[in-house]
Amino acid sequence: MTLDKDKAGQEGASGSHPPHLILFVVGDEPNSRQARQNMEHLREIIEESVEYEVIDVLENFQTALDHDILATPALVRARPAPQLTILGNLSDTKRVMALLGYKEPAQ
Repeated sequence: MTLDKDKAGQEGASGSHPPHLILFVVGDEPNSRQARQNMEHLREIIEESVEYEVIDVLENFQTALDHDILATPALVRARPAPQLTILGNLSDTKRVMALLGYKEPAQ
């Protein structure tokens, strides 16, 4: 289910938090570059407000350990619970959207 941006903003103001996604990558490796590009595409088609951050495990290995990340690239949905981890470069947009609980918009 997708929310329109106005509704997402209203829900954020009422106390609920937007989804929080964390993309774990390793430097400028080809799969990490591809995952970043694919995540940008996903952000464009997700119709609600989403908190998103990229963590390079070469620079912040402890955060990767805190989220039980042992392979990259990995996308973690930290919020809403339950935590979900998707491994790979996120190239299968339909599957990633489904796993995150979104419907891909009609084209």
